[in-house]
Amino acid sequence: MNKDNILEILKVNSGKVISGGYIALRLNISRNAVWKNINLLKEEGYNIVSVKNKGYMLDSNISYLNKKEIEKGLNTKFIGNIIEIIEEVDSTINYLKNLKDEEKIEGRVIIANSQTRGKGRRGRPFFSPKDSSMYLSLLLKPKLPIEEVNLITIICGLSVVEALKNTFGIDSDIKWVNDIYKDGLKLCGILTEGIISFESGSMENVVLGVGININRSENEEVPEEFKDIIGFVQDFTGKAENRNKIISEFLNVFENKYLNFDKDSLYKEYKEKMLYINEDITYIQGNEKIKATLLDLNKDFSIKIKTSDGEIKNFNSGEISIRSI
Repeated sequence: MNKDNILEILKVNSGKVISGGYIALRLNISRNAVWKNINLLKEEGYNIVSVKNKGYMLDSNISYLNKKEIEKGLNTKFIGNIIEIIEEVDSTINYLKNLKDEEKIEGRVIIANSQTRGKGRRGRPFFSPKDSSMYLSLLLKPKLPIEEVNLITIICGLSVVEALKNTFGIDSDIKWVNDIYKDGLKLCGILTEGIISFESGSMENVVLGVGININRSENEEVPEEFKDIIGFVQDFTGKAENRNKIISEFLNVFENKYLNFDKDSLYKEYKEKMLYINEDITYIQGNEKIKATLLDLNKDFSIKIKTSDGEIKNFNSGEISIRSI
């Protein structure tokens, strides 16, 4: 606990030298205990500089997650009522799904500094290095029929687009159904998983997972398989960005859309941001890759395509994934 509290003090004062005496006084512990915990934090990889006879300084070039800063930026009614920040987790989605029933409170948010098994669609991994990006999951209890739960993914995609614009001035687009792109590079992936009640057969909880690539990791190379696919906010702003600001803004925008949406407005907004309409694509169904033209977004947010032999087909999310040619 002392270690976490010391880290929180250094994060709040990132880039400033904080004396060991000040930390000891704040936490009512000895200076020796401060020194021992500082060394433990260094062993965990935190870049803490010890300044002789002055104190300790946390590297300000890294955007550290800070719960107080996130909460300060919130103007929500219920989303973010509980916020947890965890250093490392296998998957933020799994973390929320595995909570006890009494802990599954709507609006609960888990944020990880890194994921060891980040989840993408169709079981694909999501690259999740530490000190870099936003790995967030949110627990919801939507009053929606099961067939309309896909609207949460739609709302989330539009919320990410708006949050990126509001926070960083970045204009981005949506690749159906759950990826956010900028200039051909993927900035964000979204995954929605439901928990169905066996008694009622209804959707009891929905866990929404959102990963936004913000800053390039100084310690971890992008795997070869992702190098030509993913981009980072930093690539477009030219500097390392504050992760806490985009987290607060995303939660604010998402709650507003979630509480006030109507389907017609959602459809219009989503279609305006959707990539590849009236363009040639490849769609992937199972192990098959098939060339086609993406004709339109249907009112239920499925897509209409025309195959190379002229056949018209409609697909729901989860049935296929699409790629540009």
